[in-house]
Amino acid sequence: MNAYFLPGVEPLRVKETRSGIALQLPKAEPLLIQEVCRKLKARHLQLVKRPVSGIVEAIDRVAARWLKPDDPFRREAERLLPPLTRLPGEMISWGLDRLFSRLRRESLEALLIEEFPDPAVLDRFVSVKEGQSTRAVGPALTVQIMAGNIPGLAVQGLVFSLLVKSPTLMKPAFDEPILAPLFAQSLTDVDPDIASSLAVFPWSGGTVAVEAAAFTEAEAIVAYGDADSLGDIETRIPRHLQFITFGPRLSVGVISREFIDPQTAELAAQDVGRFEMRGCLSPQIFYVEEGGPRSPEVFASLLAERIGRMGSTPPTPEEEGRLRQLRGIYGMRGGKVCEAGGFMVAFDPGLDIGPAGGRLVLVKPLRDLLSLPERLFPFRRSLQGIGLAIESQRHPKLIESLTLLGASRICPIGALQDPPLTWHQEGQMPGAMGGFGNLGAGCRVPGNGLKNENKFQVSGSRWG
Repeated sequence: MNAYFLPGVEPLRVKETRSGIALQLPKAEPLLIQEVCRKLKARHLQLVKRPVSGIVEAIDRVAARWLKPDDPFRREAERLLPPLTRLPGEMISWGLDRLFSRLRRESLEALLIEEFPDPAVLDRFVSVKEGQSTRAVGPALTVQIMAGNIPGLAVQGLVFSLLVKSPTLMKPAFDEPILAPLFAQSLTDVDPDIASSLAVFPWSGGTVAVEAAAFTEAEAIVAYGDADSLGDIETRIPRHLQFITFGPRLSVGVISREFIDPQTAELAAQDVGRFEMRGCLSPQIFYVEEGGPRSPEVFASLLAERIGRMGSTPPTPEEEGRLRQLRGIYGMRGGKVCEAGGFMVAFDPGLDIGPAGGRLVLVKPLRDLLSLPERLFPFRRSLQGIGLAIESQRHPKLIESLTLLGASRICPIGALQDPPLTWHQEGQMPGAMGGFGNLGAGCRVPGNGLKNENKFQVSGSRWG
């Protein structure tokens, strides 16, 4: 399997075996990275000339192929991803259906309308008010550095860049190196001209000379990772570059006393089990209201039972050791610990100390729902998603308070892991979305006039 996509470039290759899968990888050298970047930048003007409707059509045709069970690219992904990612095959298939169903024409057009009141600004200047026109232009080269916790993020990253006509060099995650190259190859079958604006080039993260070559050529950088890796990248990029980061985040569930029942526990287990708690929308803590016919401790038992039924990959030795350690810690805090098929659910009535991470789910009793914003306030800088199972008449006050904490997704329990394509992760649009250039009546456009104002660091919460 060629774990790269470099149109027009023939790299020296090295063989590597990961999880029993033989991969062909390009030998990463600064001069080769520079060559790839410059070829991509040379493609920018040609890509800008393509109507965005044609780009949407090409992506839609590729997505339609991937949604067919017998598509050869999909079958290859379903063969390779389970051992590489350590996720069950059923979860991989569900994830591919979820990913490519959101990349159909209707969703792509809805995304463009959400971000651009008139998507025609991606093709030409559009009049916005008397005497003034505007146009949106993506970077001449976006460099994307991916993390491997959720399969499919890399494909979305490539799509977002194509929609704003920005050629892209992507470094895929070590644990998920094959889905982006497979997608790019399938796009070649549909529209080789558009596909030639993409490159997928794996290298060892933190390789300073290689990354310096990429960062020097880039106009924008998008990076996923932990706080340390993102901080390291930030110290090594030119200050003028647009730098969009997606780091570690916390998601939680909220259960009112009326919804402590097996059905709600099943929905909560789906949010936990999908992608095995690796994603930023995987709930790590459930706050459960007291005072109903069933207690929060009962909900913890129901949740553990439902998670255990779902089936998951066995924990690694490191994860097992961590779970043994946490079992002792939460037992000493007066909690009740339940095994859950490779996960652990701990009912913890003690003071909030934050999520423990790994495969541990905390269930915390809550005396009053309206006290939740105060409980979550210490986590406001990292809060991502909130799944709710509460009575409809109690929604408005609580949601208004929760939005002030910065959560970017608020939705019904069971739906956390399935956001729409229009979701603003961490309050911002994924991908380097460029800037607007304004053209006044009778004015000439300066040389850099189309990339002078970033409009896409949008904050706000989504309910639904």
